[in-house]
Amino acid sequence: SQSVQEFRKKPLMILKDIRDFSGVLSVLSSEFNIENFVRLYVESLVDCSTSDESCHVHLIETMETLPIKNFVERIVRKVLGNCIKASRVTDNPDINRTGIWAKKIFAAIEKKYSCELRDAIRKFLEESEINSVKGDSTSKLLSLVFDESKSMPSEISDANIWFSLDHPKAVVRQSALSKIAKSDILKKNTANP
Repeated sequence: SQSVQEFRKKPLMILKDIRDFSGVLSVLSSEFNIENFVRLYVESLVDCSTSDESCHVHLIETMETLPIKNFVERIVRKVLGNCIKASRVTDNPDINRTGIWAKKIFAAIEKKYSCELRDAIRKFLEESEINSVKGDSTSKLLSLVFDESKSMPSEISDANIWFSLDHPKAVVRQSALSKIAKSDILKKNTANP
């Protein structure tokens, strides 16, 4: 019942270690309005899961169990914000791990809330392009994080294509389609449609 902005790590770890805590919260959410608690709990798990694999596993389980529809945008904002921070760190050896971490979170959200996920990503890209520093393209930074295959040129990589085609600006979408057409990537048998 107290107003808090975030969970400290120790209480978060205690709650995480309670067996079937997500199930307990699921039952409580059907009888009481605990949405703010769930939002705070999930957001704290997102922050903690960047460095703790057990938190990451628990976060995925929690998102699959609890209703998170009303704060998908906040979760996406936190995840993509962490990805951008990771991409800006020069010589970051964990940059691919950050992308894999984010992909797993987005896959869990997409199972129940695919429309909300897509809208949240679009809104994040739109707002970050407006607020971006000159020459600092958010979609390019995110492409660095999400690309697992470094063999492809970065302008036609899977993540760059995905972020560019889902970009709010028509010019960026058009440029992405032009790059795809020029690259002949779709003619290769190994291309993943």
